[in-house]
Amino acid sequence: MGQNHRRLGFAFGAKQFLVSIFSFATILLNFNFPSTLAAKEVSCHDCVGDDCLQDFCKGDYCMVTKYEQKWYPYKTKGPAVVKGCLSGDLIKDDVDNKCITLENGNRLTCFCRNKNECNAGKSLSKLKEETVKLVKCECQGKHCNGRDSCIGEICSWSQHVDTKKIEKGCVNASIPILKQRIIGACISPPITGFMHQGLGKKIDDLMSIESCYCDERYCNSERPFKESEEKGEDDEECPAHVMAIVAQTEKKSEKVKCIGQFCYTVSVNATDLGPMQKYRAKGCLTFDEEYKLPEEFEPTGCGIFKGGGVEVELCLSTKNKRAIDRVRAQEKVNPVEEEEEEEKEKEEEQEERKEEREEERGKSPKEEEKSRRESSGEKNDKKKGKAKAPSYIFDKTPTQAPIPDDSNTTMVAVFVLIILCILGSGIVWKFELHKKLKRGNYDSVAGG
Repeated sequence: MGQNHRRLGFAFGAKQFLVSIFSFATILLNFNFPSTLAAKEVSCHDCVGDDCLQDFCKGDYCMVTKYEQKWYPYKTKGPAVVKGCLSGDLIKDDVDNKCITLENGNRLTCFCRNKNECNAGKSLSKLKEETVKLVKCECQGKHCNGRDSCIGEICSWSQHVDTKKIEKGCVNASIPILKQRIIGACISPPITGFMHQGLGKKIDDLMSIESCYCDERYCNSERPFKESEEKGEDDEECPAHVMAIVAQTEKKSEKVKCIGQFCYTVSVNATDLGPMQKYRAKGCLTFDEEYKLPEEFEPTGCGIFKGGGVEVELCLSTKNKRAIDRVRAQEKVNPVEEEEEEEKEKEEEQEERKEEREEERGKSPKEEEKSRRESSGEKNDKKKGKAKAPSYIFDKTPTQAPIPDDSNTTMVAVFVLIILCILGSGIVWKFELHKKLKRGNYDSVAGG
């Protein structure tokens, strides 16, 4: 009788041990397991403003970005800082936790998912930074106010295909996802919905406007990329259409067809940040042959940003396998090509200095002295920053060590947990076997 009590007690203890292990496993998975291995989603701040902390959303990545509506003739108050969530299969699974910052110190965009609510406070300030250059672009059109050049994040070149009228300028912070993904492309109708001041006054005019975007010095002096004279074998025929609700008034364009490498669909909802409440567009997008895919994005798929009352969804699709293969091939950066690019950058800098010297010839002695001081200061800055050269917007940069998080500790804990589970299972199995052997001996003695 005593032996039976001991067996029952041992069995009960073994089962309680296993229950405790599995309870511990549940707690570990819920609180400590990294998002990439357990739940992919992270919790993020969802609000407007540099220091805002209100409201929350869940997505694949937390994001800090800028949003500004541009719809002629309405004037805007400037870009608003927007925090929110980024999701979708257009976004890669291995985007670094980082902030992309202009050389003047202005923060462009931040991506993170190393912890919940990483897009605010100390977590945001600890993200590594990538510096990108502002570029000098040609400026042509009413918006230039008499200037022939401008400095911005990317350059734009737009043409009305019927009137052949051209506008050039700079594009700065506008709509999340869209701006990052259009560099190196020609698009029709314009994907941002910007009503070009000199090219069109009505929404139907957008259907006749093609816009190209590039990020090198004066790359918009002419059409940045070669225009294909006729439809390629694999090019897509896409529906093209624009609908917008501006100042409570709905505007719709005619529905037409266009030809390009990719078909795009974009949807923007922003009821509280400007006159444009909704914008929907479909059209065509063709990339330059030397285009390098931004390291944050896949060639096709859908990406969705939600935050601060702004919702942006961009989808790219194509059956053009050669276009996708070309983009994939450009992802593999050739060291020789990198050296050639560096040489090209040096030549451009020398040319820029030469132009500046020519401009300074007509200056007064005081102005010349000031210019010499500024140029010597720039040289010193370049020497200091030689080890860490800034990259162009969203181009692929060398991989850096990720910000430390709790994933290593968690993996060790999971490994220990697995060992404990194996040991626990072995103890129970051994006990059950021992019990069966005892029962067999008892039956033999009893003559059963």
